[in-house]
Amino acid sequence: MINPHLHELVASRICHDLISPIGACANGAELLSMGGGEEEAALISDSAANASGRVRFFRIAFGQSSASNSVPKQEVKDALQAIASDRLLFDWQIDGDVSRKETQAVFLAVLCLERAMPRGGAVIIKKIDDKWSLSAESSNLLITEALWTPLSQSRSPDEIIPATVSFALLPEALGHLSRHISINMTETRILMQF
Repeated sequence: MINPHLHELVASRICHDLISPIGACANGAELLSMGGGEEEAALISDSAANASGRVRFFRIAFGQSSASNSVPKQEVKDALQAIASDRLLFDWQIDGDVSRKETQAVFLAVLCLERAMPRGGAVIIKKIDDKWSLSAESSNLLITEALWTPLSQSRSPDEIIPATVSFALLPEALGHLSRHISINMTETRILMQF
């Protein structure tokens, strides 16, 4: 059963991730009002695009999903690009549209992997014979047993915070898809399949 306070954790997670680009927009607008120019306008434009991309990603990861809806390949790639950085890269290797429910599960898994790679890395996302595979590689993985052990058993961790809410939501999303997760780890790689 889903924790009744998950919506609060999700809201906190979204606000935390959006405050920085929105704050940068506000700073750029303030600088423009004081006589700024192209640099300030570029700051506002980049920050607005970042915030918009993150909202698209979160809408899929945390929003309501239906089995009959699908997400176009380009929309998925754009949403992943929005949470990528110079240190964290995503390689979406699926052609065509994907069901919204499956995309939601993949995005929740991406958030779990992102948590394990605080210093960056690369995630390759594939689908082979109806089985999803997310392979994350980083020279510096941070594995929190209290999060990953329950997830490997398809259950929610005992304690979650906004930054780890995806670990509680992913087992639920996979349950709706009638899928079980398998997780294999080494010092530098996490392989998630479902």
